[in-house]
Amino acid sequence: IFMMSPFTNLLKFSPDQNIHVGCMYWLVLWMSVCECRAAMYGHVQSPLFPEPYLADLYIRWYLKVPHGYQIQLTFNYLDIEPSVNCTKDSLTVLHGSEILGKFCGQKSTDKHHPGNKPIMSPDNCLWLFFETDSSNQGSQMHLGFFVFYQAVGMLVFYIALDVWCVCVCVSVTSVCGRPTVDLSKRDRVLGGKTAPAGSFPWQVFLLSGGRGGTSIIGDRWLMTAAHNLENQSNVYVGDNHISGLVKSPSLANASLHVHPGYKNNNLRTNFDNDIALIKLNSPITFNMNVMPVCLPERDTELSGTGLVSGFGLTEDSLTADTLRYIRLPVVEQDKCHRSIETERKNRHDVAPLTDNMFCAGLPEGGKDTCSGDSGLAFVMKDDETYWVAGIVSWGVDCGQPGKYGIYTRVAKYLNWIQKTMDENQ
Repeated sequence: IFMMSPFTNLLKFSPDQNIHVGCMYWLVLWMSVCECRAAMYGHVQSPLFPEPYLADLYIRWYLKVPHGYQIQLTFNYLDIEPSVNCTKDSLTVLHGSEILGKFCGQKSTDKHHPGNKPIMSPDNCLWLFFETDSSNQGSQMHLGFFVFYQAVGMLVFYIALDVWCVCVCVSVTSVCGRPTVDLSKRDRVLGGKTAPAGSFPWQVFLLSGGRGGTSIIGDRWLMTAAHNLENQSNVYVGDNHISGLVKSPSLANASLHVHPGYKNNNLRTNFDNDIALIKLNSPITFNMNVMPVCLPERDTELSGTGLVSGFGLTEDSLTADTLRYIRLPVVEQDKCHRSIETERKNRHDVAPLTDNMFCAGLPEGGKDTCSGDSGLAFVMKDDETYWVAGIVSWGVDCGQPGKYGIYTRVAKYLNWIQKTMDENQ
């Protein structure tokens, strides 16, 4: 991903002999030094998008991924002033001197528009050129474009390259943990609210003898709770409604990887190491509604609040058709331990709390994850990026006062996650 340094706007006043001798125009370039890493997904958008773009622009972006990978470029939105052969406003995709495509018009209204199909680069780099004339004004103003790119076959988690390059880029944004709809300032599953499209793009619906979920952490990797994989499972992505999800093809699994320390029994009284990975047969195509969540830093201390989403039971004891979400505070470990031990004194079906787990919830109850939410991500936010702190694992009596939801602490398993990915590329 391009990690942009603070950039300098350079407005260069230059003659254009192709228009009129002596006529001048503004050439706008954004120059920056960008760090090129192996984990590269992102998007490029026209300036001011989704507001109309400006007239008299000439902007270029350089996209580069590691050697051995190709760039897959997908148009999520395109509204550029139409003209014959795109001689007015246009977005041009180049590889070296070869033009892979020159685009204008509206992708959304023309099913045969070339922008409806992804573009594959011959190797690991592409140039994008966006050029506009002086006519994007008045009632016919156009909104521009939003283009998603990814390195095909790449793992998000593993970063093996650390080089620097000088490039020209604008609005190149990390995809991991960057939903197009940010809920950090909104208020959830039990006691929750309906999640807008694009707010939890890492969410994957899982059917495995019951409802559950997984999270996207790479283009071929999903992370979930180990107890979700005790039965044959199907996974679906790309929709916030179950009725729409189950009509789409299930993603084919290449392999399942349950943590070797997971040893639950028929009584369901051991949820330690409740984590598993699913490797898919084929890479996922990312877009605004489908993208990975970031993994945490090592030895991350948890405090504050996080978000969790799901299709599980609601406060009416009904399963949800529409994705719902909630904001929950992390509970102090000692307080959570006392709550669990109180239950264990009176019941024989309650698992112990270990250091590989943490709790979240409200002491008065009312808001909680519940049956059908297992395997989903408890996410937190740092520096505008969401990362997965926990996996919905288990709990005692959803949403009741003094009882909390229990989550697998993902930071404890980073070595295992990386090792599993490395050994199963």
